[in-house]
Amino acid sequence: MGIEDIFDSWEYLKANQLSEYLFKSRLLYSDDAVVLMRIDNYPVIFIKREINVTKHKIKKGALEIDFHRELKLEDESKVYTGISITFTNREPQSVKAFLGTIWLLLGNEDKFNESLDLPETIENFARIMDKANNDIRDIIGLWGELFIISIQSDAYIKRFTNAWRNDSKNKFDFNFENCDLEVKTTLKSERIHHMSVAQLNPNGHRKLTYASLLLRKQENGTNLFDLIARIKPWLSQEKFQNTLSDFIGTTNIIDSDSSLSTKFSESYALDNLKYVKASEIPRPIIREEDQGFVSGVEFSINLTQLILNPKNIEANPSSTE
Repeated sequence: MGIEDIFDSWEYLKANQLSEYLFKSRLLYSDDAVVLMRIDNYPVIFIKREINVTKHKIKKGALEIDFHRELKLEDESKVYTGISITFTNREPQSVKAFLGTIWLLLGNEDKFNESLDLPETIENFARIMDKANNDIRDIIGLWGELFIISIQSDAYIKRFTNAWRNDSKNKFDFNFENCDLEVKTTLKSERIHHMSVAQLNPNGHRKLTYASLLLRKQENGTNLFDLIARIKPWLSQEKFQNTLSDFIGTTNIIDSDSSLSTKFSESYALDNLKYVKASEIPRPIIREEDQGFVSGVEFSINLTQLILNPKNIEANPSSTE
């Protein structure tokens, strides 16, 4: 499921007619749980649920949250009390990113997720959004990890989602039963990746493999939003929330240049995906007990020649551990 499908599932929004839908009428969509409407020409998500919170309002940049707002809908005499989330930015791409992100956060397939802890979920969303940055290295790094998951067959995708960031103490992206996988991405034509001392040294006797991805920007390519939506069905609720938090944290959705417009070619990435065994890479040997004393050091590792090594042909953890 991509971003267009998410919008279509709510029926109120077509990607190529965003401005028309957004400003044509005040009430754009309503069901038993959620309302999308326009107030003062800004998009507002209104959740029809009363909750008890000590903090009634949050304002973070273009995001305004009111946990206790009274609202009367068009053609209804009843006044609802609930949570409103307002985005004070009219730029179409930014609005598109905001609405899609909110739906990924609060939705469950094509319905509102009634099981969410709303205060905690929404406060976390506001906090992360306030810290969002536009570092291209973070964007391509997360894109690479999500892409690796998305290309797996049905037989392996759950294995990969379970292995992905499943241990906060593990320094690698994927932690399988007997091996680890670290994903490295670059926009350069050569496979030159930056690695820390910790990333160059396996965990004890566990096998370590690197997935090396060459990326190329493409106007009609795939962005982070698309990849998150695609793998959502295979993620637990907790892992999905963490993934969405990472998305918000690495792409400032107020800035359309970094949120939706940073797209990459999937076919180019797939053609240029190679696996390398860590044992084939020359690395500084630092005892594990001493690695905590070495920080902020990165090495530029050129994997181009190592890809040609026949020993690396079977390094793909999809086929072997």
